[in-house]
Amino acid sequence: MSRPQNPKVTYWYDFVDHLAKSNEWSDPQRDDFASEMCLALHTGKLKSLDNFGFLSDSPALPLPVGTVYVGTDDAVAWMRTIGPFAWDSTPKQYTQKLPRQEEAILVIIQELGFDPTAFPKPKLGHHDSEKGRVKVRALKQRGLFSSDRVFKSAWQRLRSSKRIVDAP
Repeated sequence: MSRPQNPKVTYWYDFVDHLAKSNEWSDPQRDDFASEMCLALHTGKLKSLDNFGFLSDSPALPLPVGTVYVGTDDAVAWMRTIGPFAWDSTPKQYTQKLPRQEEAILVIIQELGFDPTAFPKPKLGHHDSEKGRVKVRALKQRGLFSSDRVFKSAWQRLRSSKRIVDAP
């Protein structure tokens, strides 16, 4: 990994690691924040840069990959917009994590080239389903999806709210 040539640019995980050390976060807290940052890079809420500070020609997908840099000022500004972190124990703050789980699933579905409003029905006898591909990618975001059960609950919320619908 080459070091940034611009002092206002940092490798995205160095930014996470610095915050974790300075705030004495636990490993799950650091991982949760890293997942949030990955989601922001995936959705374009945070722009990926090259090591000189210019917008990267290649999107930062999938993460973590190679050397993805962020502007330190942009990262701090983005961090202030995400509100209380998901690991805070009050129920109000916990519920803020649920929409982020749902958004992450919808982003993954679209990245895989599917339409959530016409999602392919599972085929009988096939273990490598489209939902399974979404689940594998979602479970890599350990800060949002700590287990299969958490993914299953988020998937069910999306189906109940008709944000994921079977294709006709």
